Amino acid sequence: MKRDDLAYCFIHKGISSFSMQWKHVHKLLAGDFDSLLQFMAKHQLLLIFCTKAIKESSLVRNQTFFSAYLIKLREAVRHISMTGCPLLITGVSSMDEVRTIRTIGGGQTYIAVNLCNTELDVPSPVSPELITEYGRLMNNIILDPPALKTPTDRQNYIENNISYSFLHELTDDILVDETYMVNLCNMYATLPAKLLGIYPQKGALIAGADADIIVWSPSSGQDVARHGENISILKADIKYLVVSGRLIEGSEHIKPNSLNGRYIFRDPVIDLPYKDSILLP
Repeated sequence: MKRDDLAYCFIHKGISSFSMQWKHVHKLLAGDFDSLLQFMAKHQLLLIFCTKAIKESSLVRNQTFFSAYLIKLREAVRHISMTGCPLLITGVSSMDEVRTIRTIGGGQTYIAVNLCNTELDVPSPVSPELITEYGRLMNNIILDPPALKTPTDRQNYIENNISYSFLHELTDDILVDETYMVNLCNMYATLPAKLLGIYPQKGALIAGADADIIVWSPSSGQDVARHGENISILKADIKYLVVSGRLIEGSEHIKPNSLNGRYIFRDPVIDLPYKDSILLP
């Protein structure tokens, strides 16, 4: 792709993000894409840098091979960051990658951490505990949901202590404070929505509002036994909401008898069919 092609996609087609596969990293470091990166930086277009393929190699378990990959990753992140181009690195599955990107990347470098694929045999694999702890320190992590066994991907259910949920998986049923909840919400919902327009959960609150998390405190034990499946929840049963990263008491935004909470399955960022993206080169 040439610069004129990039400009046409942006100006005439409204495309605002472009993806590049890891196999082109040598061309990137050689400066072959510098003109494109400068155009993207000028218009603040997002570059989605896909690293999943190299982690699928059987050589990835070899420490020497993985160390060489981390060196290339460090060089690539530094090269892109110097242009000022917003960068989202997807398929991150090792804490070594997270640490490398954290030390090199700038304020517009984002990380999509893959908690879904537990079969990758990489050094220092990410874990929900480690990555959520990093989320307290960093505001640039996108968190793919763990590989949960929900009844069906599209089945409606409410977040509670019996239904399967990413929140229950990450907190491991421990008591967490409100700041921790907001951090989880930002990694899983708010930041992906900001970068890619991906809204994983919706609640019928005010028209057009998106509820990232509904904290349900049912007044009746019988409701819990139903596993939250297709339940219309009452205003009195809502403890609070996290909407767009902001903690809201349930009574502030809910109209009586008008709230139906539901969970909508979101595909992992790494596997999304980017409708507003095209491949580079």
